[in-house]
Amino acid sequence: MATKSFHTAHAARTFILHSWTALRLMMIFLIISSPLSAQTLPMERIFMALEKENYALGDTLWVSGQILSADQPAQPVGSRYLYIECINGKDSLWSRLKTRCDDKGYFRTGIATQYDWHPGLCYLRAYTRLMQNYAPESFTVTPFLLGLPHPSRQPIAKEVTVKYFPESGCLVDGFQQNVVFQLSDDDGFPIVPTQTRLLDADNDTVLHRIETSANGWGRFAFMPQTGKQYRIQVEYDGRFFNQPLKSHSQGTALQVVLNPRRLTCRILSTEKKPLHLYLYQAESGLTEIPLQTGQEAVVLDLTRQPQGAYTLFLTDKNGTLLNERTVWKREEKKDLVSCLLPDQVAPGALLPAVVQAPDSSCLFSRIVSADNLLARQAAPALLLGNEIGSPIPMPWTDDRHDKLQQTEMDNWLFSARFHLFNLPDMLTKGIDYLYPTEDVLLLRGTAWEKENTPLKAGMLIDAENRKDQLFYSTVTNDKGEFVIPVDDFSEGTPFWLSAKKANGQEVASSFTLVQEIYPKVKIPYPPFQTEQMLAWVQADSQPITFSIDENQEKVYHIDNVTVEAHKRINIHETKRTPLNFIGEQELQQRGGLNLRSILSRFPTITIRSSDSGGGYGELGAINKRKRFMDQDRERSSQELFQESGEVAIFWKNNRDKRIGGEEVNNKLTVVVDDEIAFGEINTLLDQPAGMIESIEIVRPSDSRCIPYNANGGLVLIKTRFGLITDATDQKKVKVKPLGLSASSPSKPKLQPEAPHKPGNYLLLIDVITPERQVYSFCQPFTVRP
Repeated sequence: MATKSFHTAHAARTFILHSWTALRLMMIFLIISSPLSAQTLPMERIFMALEKENYALGDTLWVSGQILSADQPAQPVGSRYLYIECINGKDSLWSRLKTRCDDKGYFRTGIATQYDWHPGLCYLRAYTRLMQNYAPESFTVTPFLLGLPHPSRQPIAKEVTVKYFPESGCLVDGFQQNVVFQLSDDDGFPIVPTQTRLLDADNDTVLHRIETSANGWGRFAFMPQTGKQYRIQVEYDGRFFNQPLKSHSQGTALQVVLNPRRLTCRILSTEKKPLHLYLYQAESGLTEIPLQTGQEAVVLDLTRQPQGAYTLFLTDKNGTLLNERTVWKREEKKDLVSCLLPDQVAPGALLPAVVQAPDSSCLFSRIVSADNLLARQAAPALLLGNEIGSPIPMPWTDDRHDKLQQTEMDNWLFSARFHLFNLPDMLTKGIDYLYPTEDVLLLRGTAWEKENTPLKAGMLIDAENRKDQLFYSTVTNDKGEFVIPVDDFSEGTPFWLSAKKANGQEVASSFTLVQEIYPKVKIPYPPFQTEQMLAWVQADSQPITFSIDENQEKVYHIDNVTVEAHKRINIHETKRTPLNFIGEQELQQRGGLNLRSILSRFPTITIRSSDSGGGYGELGAINKRKRFMDQDRERSSQELFQESGEVAIFWKNNRDKRIGGEEVNNKLTVVVDDEIAFGEINTLLDQPAGMIESIEIVRPSDSRCIPYNANGGLVLIKTRFGLITDATDQKKVKVKPLGLSASSPSKPKLQPEAPHKPGNYLLLIDVITPERQVYSFCQPFTVRP
């Protein structure tokens, strides 16, 4: 503890204080923070950006982003997988997917919307398993509009909403205190009033002409008196709007001032009682600051402390939270990134953005309307983190003009509240990390000998991913439980599980996978105060609803049926003919025939035994292995498991022998319900046609052959409810754990195309360097013909 005292003039500049309080402050000592009862809390942060903010029903949402560690931002992120959920405006889950990020934490994936979803304000929510240890309100949330246009700012607001935020959440009578307020219309757009005043209950003016910024933010300081009521009066368009300014009776408040080297916290209290002060910062965790009864101020030295959000909590002796206040410590960034952006472009032209950044940086760019209320930026998301949130949209940040943005961000922080965890619960229970960092995919479950009787310890559990030709094995513990690390697998991939004794004998058993627990769906702060979810048109006394697509055109919905013109076309369906496809209706009419007879109706294929002596695959004779090594390694996956003389399906002619100049096999891979039929297919060919939904013959040039490595073509068989089984798999159990969604390795273009519609827009660019420094830029520009 140092003994340096404050100079009175310095105290007056730091706070607007009552003269008696200023004299008392001279007696307070400077305290250098030392971690007392500190608890480090590992935490990750996610930035997630959509390519645009409104979509038509049926569109695919392409989302990209970055994961960074909050407690060790300079280190590689620990989680390799994240979960993204699509949520409607009523907090109902529409879809959930799992995707993987690369070694830098970058990810990009697509989310398909459905035509029967209800148009309106929707959300994408992202989190990792590690983040699941904290409150769901702290997850990353990105709003978007589905089937609706973004609200347009009206020239004159019909209503004016005044939201006020006293410092640390409340006012205490008899102390000079700071209050921030924000003015907006009923859609959430900020407004600039003619004049703003602070009045008391007797209509006496306490403060004249309170300044308001272009973003609707204002700030003032005053001293509330006991028993008096106050209100903020806004004059706008010749009208007056009033908002009561209420003080709280709990009797405590915090005042905080932060400069690059020092954080000064003053405690305002009407009574002398034991209080506790805590500080949370992502890298150092939660720390209790030594505080004596009656102590009025604390000064913390932040010279060597990292940048980011610092939250102070004031509690009573029982741990009940009384006040909180969050500030943002900034540091000047290294001159690693520069950005030159245009002011005016022609419709449809490529934006000539010039960004110079270190190699291997992750860059994100997108264009939004000038009045956009939904878009997010990387710097606030990754530096301020998921720890705090506010009902007010965060102001735009631009690292080219950071000092100009500092005042607005400081005002916004008055409205922010900490929601990473509940402090009283944290102090009494701590955090039990039920969800570890997920850096590998696991199959976890229990093997059962019979109902309520698990397998004995040491039993072998085999897991087979037939789609990717991968096999895994592990042993059970004394409770029959098993854990198998597996390679990445795509969504819908089944695994075949089987149990064996130590001698390799298979044992009939059942399996249950660990039921994954997902967080409750909750969106803490909707971006709009009011929503016009659907427009209604009267026609023939029938209500007709319509949504709006991204081109601002109406898409009508009558009796829950979407107009056929907006149905997505399946290109594979358009190529189906009786020569390559047989559907369920015809198969049911021929239900007495077997699959062998049905396949014989296709004129382009034949069913016969493999060439004698050919020795297909590794199960052939040992002396055939050398020839296998010399042949093309990209052969059909089915071929690796077929011995010479086994029945297979072949093309009748050689016109598909060469595709793109490359020689291909003449044999087709058989796929049943998205799984390759390995080995002997005689049992499959004997199945009745009535159990089959569809059969399709696929040429080698079709893209559907790629996932199965089938360079000879496919026989795609869909069964009714998976009724066809392989006699060799009677002791194997099929399970489908949550797999990874399709991702795109390509990154968004840095130079997007300007909108074709003239108007005012914003170009948003975010850069994350290899050293994990984050830069955000925001450039207004105009589209003119």
